[in-house]
Amino acid sequence: MSDSLIGPLISTEELARITCVKKEDIRDYCEFFDQDPNDKWELREGEDFIWSNKKYKVRKFTKKGALEIAKYVEEKIDKKSPWRRLVKTFFNTLQKRFVRSLVMERVAEIAGNNSMVIRNKKAFVNTPKTRYILRLANRQDLLIDALKYEQTGDHGREPMRPNKHWIEVSGEDGEYFSSEGIKRLSLGLQDICKSRSTKNWNSAVSDSIFQTLKEVAKPLLLDDKKMKRIMNLAKTKSGNECELTARKKSHDNLKFQLAAHHLYDKSSYPTIRYEIHNVIAIDEDLHKAFHAYMGGFKKSCTAEDFLEWLKVQSHEIFSGCEDEVACEASAISNIKRRIQFLSSVLD
Repeated sequence: MSDSLIGPLISTEELARITCVKKEDIRDYCEFFDQDPNDKWELREGEDFIWSNKKYKVRKFTKKGALEIAKYVEEKIDKKSPWRRLVKTFFNTLQKRFVRSLVMERVAEIAGNNSMVIRNKKAFVNTPKTRYILRLANRQDLLIDALKYEQTGDHGREPMRPNKHWIEVSGEDGEYFSSEGIKRLSLGLQDICKSRSTKNWNSAVSDSIFQTLKEVAKPLLLDDKKMKRIMNLAKTKSGNECELTARKKSHDNLKFQLAAHHLYDKSSYPTIRYEIHNVIAIDEDLHKAFHAYMGGFKKSCTAEDFLEWLKVQSHEIFSGCEDEVACEASAISNIKRRIQFLSSVLD
């Protein structure tokens, strides 16, 4: 791994000088760190250090790795020395700021890759990216353990609640967590994990997640507001009725819900996500049926796919309409006009 990709590196000799120990001691500390993967002391290759010569166990440390070694020296070596206490105060402050900046960087990285959704003007992060922010890699078991722990109430905090700390998203696997939810998970991990590195990291998460996620989510919040205006406009233009079947909410059909569907999906065709001709108002049940036909809400879709679905599933879609043939002909004509218009925009 290139040094430039992980920032400036600190040699064993430099770290020994900073912490006022021998360079042989630094190597001994590293071997101790490596012995037990389940204790609170941990150094991660590529994150805390790189090998400059693996055969002879010569390392170079990142700033974060150097701080881990320094904190071990502070805690284990000559605790009563006033100099050590001064060093500890300095490194505690430096580490907190540095780890917080790393957390902010991780949160910033998740923006713009469909890892977040907006609900009720709040951002929620999907499970894989929540693990990434919490530095759990693929340890879904640890996330589940933290969630269960935060549900007990034994720690003096109210149990985590759906729609506040997490939500379920239709067509998606796993929960989406709010900033409040991620903070609670980070607090739980600090209590249940032995690793000092994990504790330090999640302390920084709990300190910074609110402001960081708020800043990262700002463009999405603005996009969500604009998107809702377009979708509401599509429903208004349709007279609040399904553009396929002409059904609408009534005393006889109170369960009816109207959805605004993007013919060319928002993720694959961002240039026309706000184009009103690309948004069609349809029965929510038909909306779900179309995406099920496509293989789920995550699958990309086009107006041509929608037109094909109308033809293949016409009996199920138009069954029960006053004039099934007229409804089908009108719907097909509507979609073909939109395809003709949108093709010129996409070109």
